[in-house]
Amino acid sequence: MKKEKIIKMAILALCLISIGFIGNKVQASEMKFGVNIILPENQRNDIVGYFDLLMAPGTQQVIEIELVSVSDEPITVLIEMANAVTDSAGVVHYQPQQGRETSRDDTLVYAFKDMATMERSRIQLQPRETVRIPITIRMPEEPFDGVVAGGFGITQEFDIEAAREETDEMIIHVFSFEVPVIIRQNETRISPDLELLDAYASQRNWRNIVAAHLQNPERMFINQMNIYARVTPANSNETLYEQFVESRQMAPNSNFIFAIPLNGERFTSGDFLLHMEVDSDNGRWSFVREFHITAEQARTLNEMDVSIVRTPLWIFIAAGGGVLFVVFVTYMAIFKRKSKKTTENAVNELLRQIRGE
Repeated sequence: MKKEKIIKMAILALCLISIGFIGNKVQASEMKFGVNIILPENQRNDIVGYFDLLMAPGTQQVIEIELVSVSDEPITVLIEMANAVTDSAGVVHYQPQQGRETSRDDTLVYAFKDMATMERSRIQLQPRETVRIPITIRMPEEPFDGVVAGGFGITQEFDIEAAREETDEMIIHVFSFEVPVIIRQNETRISPDLELLDAYASQRNWRNIVAAHLQNPERMFINQMNIYARVTPANSNETLYEQFVESRQMAPNSNFIFAIPLNGERFTSGDFLLHMEVDSDNGRWSFVREFHITAEQARTLNEMDVSIVRTPLWIFIAAGGGVLFVVFVTYMAIFKRKSKKTTENAVNELLRQIRGE
């Protein structure tokens, strides 16, 4: 008899997304639906709050997500699929990242979005209605080790313009459920890997950073990553900038930019070395990468950095005026002395002529 369990929970992560608007502020004040997952027989672990499926090559199955309306009015729910990605903070996401779209990693051969299909992604729920949404998973014919990771973002659709007319606020808060899906063909453990693809001068949020482009090329997670990075001149061991973070994670076949902030300092041109140490639950790596910053790059990035303290124009004007004033006073003092001496000499010469000397 087929085992079917309904996990009544807020699926692993309940995300609160804030989207800014110019003008009035909008706010979705309450959650009007819930999400349950229906665990299938081939679920590897029936305690977790996400899908963790073991499937044979070439097989197909249907998984189900249950939507439960707690609203007294009809609502519309949107379901979006995504491949698992790693964001710039070293956090894995299983739903589309609005405003932070990333291209597919070049090591991702079997993508979740290619394996999963659903008949509808826009679901209308009547007041207090419960609906199950089937999703078909098709495992590739080719055998492989490791995992494929992806998931769903589930949000309520609503009219932004109508909501803006009801309030004078500027931020819209959208509640979103994130439902991870992990799929594998076997229990074979594979060796992890981590690569440093590049290092270069860049910016994040209009602030100077040294960017370290990291990539996980294997079909496995890298968990509990502690990352220490520092930047030195190419010919010195002096630490110019450094950054340390703990408990980060990388999704399989994903990449992200690890930032070493300058904290308001200016870039200078020259050759530099990035030193990086990564320690995790399932691997340890050490990198050294040389990179160059041109004078033009340094100038452009420094001009754009909003955290750099710049001397106000009026100070330069005042300083220039002060210098001119000192020069003027000095000139007048010298001129006055020379003028006085010239006058005295003329008077003495006139007296000598009168006396017939």
